[in-house]
Amino acid sequence: MTNRVKLAFITDNAARKTTLRKRRAGMIKKISELSTLCDIEAGIVIYNPGEVTPTVWPSYVYMKQMFKRFLSMSIIDRSQKMVTYEGYIIQIITKETETNITEKKNNDKKEIQEIMNQTFEGNDLNELDMTRLNLLSLLADDKLKQLKKKQNWPRGQQMALIPRPPLSPVLAPEIIEVEEGIGAPTNGEDGESSIPMIIQELMNDQCFMETTAEHMELLLSKDVEGTSSSKNEEDLPKDLNEVFPHIYFP
Repeated sequence: MTNRVKLAFITDNAARKTTLRKRRAGMIKKISELSTLCDIEAGIVIYNPGEVTPTVWPSYVYMKQMFKRFLSMSIIDRSQKMVTYEGYIIQIITKETETNITEKKNNDKKEIQEIMNQTFEGNDLNELDMTRLNLLSLLADDKLKQLKKKQNWPRGQQMALIPRPPLSPVLAPEIIEVEEGIGAPTNGEDGESSIPMIIQELMNDQCFMETTAEHMELLLSKDVEGTSSSKNEEDLPKDLNEVFPHIYFP
């Protein structure tokens, strides 16, 4: 890594001449490359106090025509993109200064926002100096302006800014296959009735079979005792849910 060159007059004559020779050749090479790559009209004239004739590239006639055309322009057009070394340095300093000011404003805003948050948490304002208090006051004014601006918006825009609560998930209704089969018999894939399948499921239900057996024994015992059929019909429960409480009958 080469050291940065100090922009100052070289007091040593030999070193100054060597630097002039190398830098002049480099500048001519760069101008030639720029003219070829960008297809522009460019030239260079270098005056050396120790030499009688200046160094001109690409030629004396070409540079004379370029200067004549340049001088024929108005002063406004001539100075529109004219940059001197002092002007170039001023442009760099101005740009860097504006960047620093912008960054400082952003940092101050973040710092004051943090101080405001700490104040809401209960920190004492007496610990702040006048500069931070003034910045805190400006931030509070800015927040109030934003609130007033939002209040003046149409109601439709205000409602759009309010986040909507998330929708609660809708639970799927529970499907009871036994109920569906008994209430409305459907056909299976083969086109046959699904009633035999329901009967088979009921036969596999132990509770259902035990309840059925108990009531069958009750009915048979009453028939053996010689009770009349009309009396048996009265003893039968009117509501089938009393017999089969775990089965829903519509």
